[in-house]
Amino acid sequence: MLLGFSFAFGLAFLKAQVTIAPDHATGPSVSVNVTHAVKTLLPNAKTGLSIRYDFEFAKLRSVRIRGLGDVPAHGSYSYITTESSLLFSDPSTNVPIADVPLKETVTAASEAPLTEIPSTFPDHARFFEWDSGQPLPPRADAVLNRHFRYKPYDQYGVHFIATNFATFPMVDAPHGTLGLVAVQFSFPYNATTASYTLRVQSIVREGREFSSATKDADSLGPAESARLLGAADRFVDQIVAEMRSGPKKP
Repeated sequence: MLLGFSFAFGLAFLKAQVTIAPDHATGPSVSVNVTHAVKTLLPNAKTGLSIRYDFEFAKLRSVRIRGLGDVPAHGSYSYITTESSLLFSDPSTNVPIADVPLKETVTAASEAPLTEIPSTFPDHARFFEWDSGQPLPPRADAVLNRHFRYKPYDQYGVHFIATNFATFPMVDAPHGTLGLVAVQFSFPYNATTASYTLRVQSIVREGREFSSATKDADSLGPAESARLLGAADRFVDQIVAEMRSGPKKP
């Protein structure tokens, strides 16, 4: 059944056809197209949507997306959200300009899969200067989706990106040993007018092939823990380097 809804702020109309067509909004200068929205389970009995969408705001240079931050006015993203809609605002005024409801595009016949994105991370963190000439959100989306699923959110004026666990290479470890890491990025951290610092927190575990059992790094012996944490740091360093690649700030 095709449903027609008056689009927020009079910019366009929302059309949704559940399980067949995506939610989308269009207007003279606005296009938002949600091509994928599938239910997923999160820790602590929470549910979210795994979404993929593209958008264009022809009259703006940038937009602010709730949970994601300030991004160029056209692009595409794929991540997990617990929000009920995609809210776009004008970064210069913070005035909402589009609010697109999120509905499942496909309803799974079986129970939704679990995406283990931790809700809390250790206080210990490492810090990287964001010297890229590009905004962080599009770089993070391009790189993280090759390794993780991630969930962006806002808190007290700081943007966070938290990932699920991904495996990373282990060298000089017993056969079948797996390293697993979940990462949380926060930005801006100690913001300045010219640049800001990217804060990186990690949860590191050791696992085995063909087993769901894992051990936290701090439960291992000193040598095993140091080897695991060192490998995890190198993997995260590679991720950050990929995110920072490209033209640098002048």
